[in-house]
Amino acid sequence: MQKIEVEISGVVKGVQKDGVETKDAITEMILQAEMHGNNGPSRIYLEPVTEVKIVKLDQYQKGVLRTEGDPVAPMQRLYDVPNQERLLALIQLLEPIMKDADAFKKAIFYGKPASYALIASPVTTVEEFTCGRGMTRHLHSILGLLTEVGELLEHCKNAIYCGLPVSKEDWVKEYGDVGWYHALGADAAGATLSEVAQVNIDKLRRRYPEKFTEALAQEHDSH
Repeated sequence: MQKIEVEISGVVKGVQKDGVETKDAITEMILQAEMHGNNGPSRIYLEPVTEVKIVKLDQYQKGVLRTEGDPVAPMQRLYDVPNQERLLALIQLLEPIMKDADAFKKAIFYGKPASYALIASPVTTVEEFTCGRGMTRHLHSILGLLTEVGELLEHCKNAIYCGLPVSKEDWVKEYGDVGWYHALGADAAGATLSEVAQVNIDKLRRRYPEKFTEALAQEHDSH
């Protein structure tokens, strides 16, 4: 395996020719140069000077957990009887929406015949409609995320209100599906997952410089 060193903004980044971690434009330029027989020096200088940040999934997860907050207080609030009833009512309200979203997604993207609970007879008049290839891909991602949230809510309802166990495998399968639609949406936006992760982590660091607090979260919502 040949390793190419790229000096960018004074920072040397190692980019592997096989198993490239990102598909950013700079990496593509380097690999294209190699494929066209560029046997120049191993250190390549690119203009304009730009620093490339690569965020691995495990690093991103650590950044997310840094701003999670302690779940003890939310858990205690959930044990208030009115909140128990509100949560169940919310899940029951969302269930038919999620099912219709799933049926619509399969009808549009898989060509599968659909039956609907809430949108069988639409009453909304459409004045204008424009949906190109890019927006169609975004819609696929968003409807997919919505339906996967429905699957996750079903697990929560079964565990919380029926006492049914949910295995690690069940959780991982559903969150894996969420990841698929997440990746599709990022690509539709013209971004890599690494870029999406970095933007999100940067935003969280600005919002919670030290760690998550309810006071900071409430302050952010008030703006």
